Amino acid sequence: MNFRLLIFHLIGKEIELYKFQVSILLCHKSSNNRTIIIFLICTILISICNAQSERKEVFNEILQSYSEVSLPIQDFLSLNTENTIDAKLLNRLLFDLQDGKAKHYVKDTLYRITSYGRISEEPFNYTDSKKEGDEWIDFEVSFPINIHALGKIEFIDDHVGLITRVVGFMTDYIDIFLFEKSTGTLKSMVAAFEAKHEYHGHPEEGYEAVYNTSTITEDRRINWHQERYGVTSDRIFDVSPDGYFRVIFQKQEGEFEY
Repeated sequence: MNFRLLIFHLIGKEIELYKFQVSILLCHKSSNNRTIIIFLICTILISICNAQSERKEVFNEILQSYSEVSLPIQDFLSLNTENTIDAKLLNRLLFDLQDGKAKHYVKDTLYRITSYGRISEEPFNYTDSKKEGDEWIDFEVSFPINIHALGKIEFIDDHVGLITRVVGFMTDYIDIFLFEKSTGTLKSMVAAFEAKHEYHGHPEEGYEAVYNTSTITEDRRINWHQERYGVTSDRIFDVSPDGYFRVIFQKQEGEFEY
């Protein structure tokens, strides 16, 4: 029996894997070492199948919160913020159930993206103060981290971009996460908007600084602009045939200041 071919054939078929695992333990007449190896391989494959199944389920659950948006998009802040997402569920999809970080192309090279991380799953607790008469009184405040499903964009076949806004204690940012719909695999992302609040914990007071802004054209190209540390950067992204955001134009001006 060609065990390697059989194992690959069983990937994605959890029930058959269980049957195969049992048959190996009961019927195989080779050495104990080989039986143990096959048993471990089957166990690993079952775990992979379970993870892939959960990833697809979590992705489909989150996807229901996103409505189709009309293109072009000139102002991401104008998009509807009524639909919210649970931070734990989103973190699980973006990190725990993925095989690795999102990636994007610069020219012909695929780079791993490191500019995003887990979202806080608990409110940010801090001490504020207010004046009552002639005295300043301290009081405790709990600031909730709000995650908004702003909308979705269908890109190439089987790929969808989920526009997600996170309003935190200090910052407000909007990311476009590009997923393979059939598997729930996170392929790529663009940090479309990022700003720092004028007053920490009070996003309604406006921004002290805006770092990233973006627009999306009718043909689904993302025009990305950043002003940070004295450097102005512009990029244009499209989606590559294999389902990653791809930089097709970039320009940078200024000198880094810190």
